[in-house]
Amino acid sequence: MTCIRFDGGVICVPGDYTHLVMESCPWCCLGDDKTLHAVRIVHSGYCAPDMICGTCGQRWSADDDRRLRAGREDERLEAIGIVAQMQAAGVEVSRYPLGDV
Repeated sequence: MTCIRFDGGVICVPGDYTHLVMESCPWCCLGDDKTLHAVRIVHSGYCAPDMICGTCGQRWSADDDRRLRAGREDERLEAIGIVAQMQAAGVEVSRYPLGDV
């Protein structure tokens, strides 16, 4: 999570994707299939299911706070690259839900 301080207070916004998990993607998985996803922390201590799929590159949220919308191809390729970079950097695949982070 990133917090920005200004004269009127503080605004906290989602930070970088920091965890990898195996999860079923609503865009490309069938049945019990799972793919590697990057997850980011949205609120302090709360891990929202704000994910990007390492296979199809779609960004999605399982808590229904956003409607599913297909991303542009350049956004999907960038998302796939984020997951690949995290995996290449040795980020360990966590169990989902992450619990205390």
